Amino acid sequence: MHPIETPGQVNWLVNRLLLTGRPEPIVVIATHLPELEPFFNAQLLSEELTGMAEVYLLAERAFAYFTKRVTTSRHQTLEGGIHLYEPNSKSRRGIAAIKLACTELEDWPRVTGKLIDLIQCLNRYDNPSLYVPISGHWQEDTARVVEVLSKTRVRVRLNSGGTATMLAVELKPGVDANLLVGLGQEFRGLFQTGNHQRTFSPFPIHDDVLMRARTEFQRSSPALARVRTVGRRRALVELHPEFRVTLRARPFQNLKRKVTKREVIHVVLSWKRDSCVARLAKPSKDARSMSVIPGGPAWLSIAGAEQPEVVPHVPLALTA
Repeated sequence: MHPIETPGQVNWLVNRLLLTGRPEPIVVIATHLPELEPFFNAQLLSEELTGMAEVYLLAERAFAYFTKRVTTSRHQTLEGGIHLYEPNSKSRRGIAAIKLACTELEDWPRVTGKLIDLIQCLNRYDNPSLYVPISGHWQEDTARVVEVLSKTRVRVRLNSGGTATMLAVELKPGVDANLLVGLGQEFRGLFQTGNHQRTFSPFPIHDDVLMRARTEFQRSSPALARVRTVGRRRALVELHPEFRVTLRARPFQNLKRKVTKREVIHVVLSWKRDSCVARLAKPSKDARSMSVIPGGPAWLSIAGAEQPEVVPHVPLALTA
């Protein structure tokens, strides 16, 4: 999958679309509307179309420029849509495009299946050598993690029987699978049986981090946190990649002499309605760390203070 983010990349893509004799279909995913992002699994779609079509992901800041370059009387770029550009063979003229869009998560199998069928038909006609048959269809199922294979992939056992490979980074791109999933963790999603493997695609996880923090850490609970910034009287610490808390110094205490940036420390939490503050505490065996997603392994440990930085959840920004 190729991200398109700058005007120069847009120009290159448009020239690629207009290239006479181009035998491959091109798929452009326009993720302009943030609320539609969870419905488009660009990484999974790119893997499904390997050998059949080129897949490009259009960034928000490139959307308007791309629209201006390719809009014709027959085709207008659709926000949050999947655009299939037919091969530009010598017998054809201009950019022939087909638009597909889904507005509900349940539409994803239908849109994906229709897109694959269209590309197969194009390849049979324009370039039979590119045709890669894909069998099977998407079905909803429940899967349980049985093995972490790499930084991006895990093996899951389907409730209906058999095993499948799951792309863990679909849950939170840029984060090591070991920080996202644990053995026995359960997911709902879709699986497909292909020629050589079974692929499982989990549904996006919508997590209220504040609510989970309040549930897991009651008043005066010991916890692990990572230091983001340090001042003399207060610091900013993370209990979770998306949940930061103010650490206040005790009277006559200088925090800069006690903690350093990125260090994992022991804190005690206090709540006042939805606001949370922390104070430095002595090491405790009861101190726990939140998981990056519900049900996953602990995010922080004292021995793992130098874990990689966790990036925000941008579902479609990942490239293989």
